[in-house]
Amino acid sequence: MASKPLKKVANRASLTRQSTSGPLDAGIDPLSHSVPTQVSSPHSDSTIVSPATSSRQSPFRPTIKSLPPPSPSNYRFNPEDPVPQTKDLSFLLHPSFYLPISQTEVPPQFRTDLTPISASASLPELLAETDRLLSRGQFLAAAHTAAGALTSTALDSTDVKTIADLLSIRYSCLELTGNTQIAAQESKALEDLNSDFYYVVSPPPSFRGSQLETTDDLPIHILPFRLRLQASRLQSIGFSDPRRGVSALYDLGLECRDHISSSRITTIEKQLWVQRLKELGIRVANALIEVNDLECAKRTLKDLQSSGDVDWKVRMGLMLLKVGDLPAAKELLDDSSETVAMLKPLLATAEGQFEGAIQGWDDLRTRNQEMHLASIVRQNLAVNYLYAGHLNAARHIMESAVDQGEGHRSLTFNLATIYELSSEKSQELKKDLANKVASQDHAMLKGHGKMNADFKL
Repeated sequence: MASKPLKKVANRASLTRQSTSGPLDAGIDPLSHSVPTQVSSPHSDSTIVSPATSSRQSPFRPTIKSLPPPSPSNYRFNPEDPVPQTKDLSFLLHPSFYLPISQTEVPPQFRTDLTPISASASLPELLAETDRLLSRGQFLAAAHTAAGALTSTALDSTDVKTIADLLSIRYSCLELTGNTQIAAQESKALEDLNSDFYYVVSPPPSFRGSQLETTDDLPIHILPFRLRLQASRLQSIGFSDPRRGVSALYDLGLECRDHISSSRITTIEKQLWVQRLKELGIRVANALIEVNDLECAKRTLKDLQSSGDVDWKVRMGLMLLKVGDLPAAKELLDDSSETVAMLKPLLATAEGQFEGAIQGWDDLRTRNQEMHLASIVRQNLAVNYLYAGHLNAARHIMESAVDQGEGHRSLTFNLATIYELSSEKSQELKKDLANKVASQDHAMLKGHGKMNADFKL
């Protein structure tokens, strides 16, 4: 297969950032109609302020005002799609950037035949094959095919949308199959996503001269927002700099507020950016948990509180349990909603009251018939049986879950642990477990690239 010459893009100076208190201007509600559009000012120091040192309110908490109903006539373009602007991304298409996928840590039952991509394969054929593999849950093969499409000579280096879609598929499939380190290494090829290379200022040609064009030259990123979120975490892993991911999320938060405050964007787009800003706050808390800055994560989540938000209560409850603040968790979980009530048995577990936790999970099991909830309840019930010393009961529940088609990693790992604790033939039992999961006719389970560690083999 012919390879493309490696082309480095020059002059990727980072965009001028706004002068802020912390990474964002947290004290101003960008949706208030009484607040004028802010004017950017050069930042004299490029150092990112750590969220742990900020004494102000979290910048990611959007105060959502009442917005007028969206009007389809105001809709400019799909904000989820890359901006329709030509950019040469040939520097991302060099074959050396895409690492071979090793299957040495994959049990033989779950290995995938990764045949070399034919040099004569057309781009439509490669894209169709990638879609087919995704629909069948064969994520490792889909990652392999996506890399083949990215390095194909048939791919136009200025086709930003296709390249972005393939990169997102490649990274996602690698993460789903336990190859996050490979995805992190490959994401470094994107370099600085905040550089001016990735932005366009002028509106797309089809919209020039319309009433939507204003003097507010708001830079617009050419890559999808989801890909940038994904790359922010992967690059922090690839560059071995966990704080880089937190800073990248704060940069995205600043961009969200710029768009929300802009007079250029429509009502529909404004609502989208508000939702993105809220999601970024949650992701910052998750990133802080990953770097073990639990106190800052706790403060970040607390600043995101909104009245009656059940999802926030669940996240905050889990955070309080993780940091060991049991009195605060008990106070928060005094809620009648079914979703929040599911955390009460976890509180009993944290307090060492395993029999009480067993009773709580057993009660929830009789009331929750939805598949995803039943799976969570059953798993936690079995774990508490294990903590309480009831190995046979825990083993029975987990084996029944596998027989019913479940085979997620935490279940197989916990069941393998029980085999080690309860049998001298644990190795044979773990191999039989791997064979049983592999034989199930569930494409989405087969495709997740099971690893030896999932079965403690």
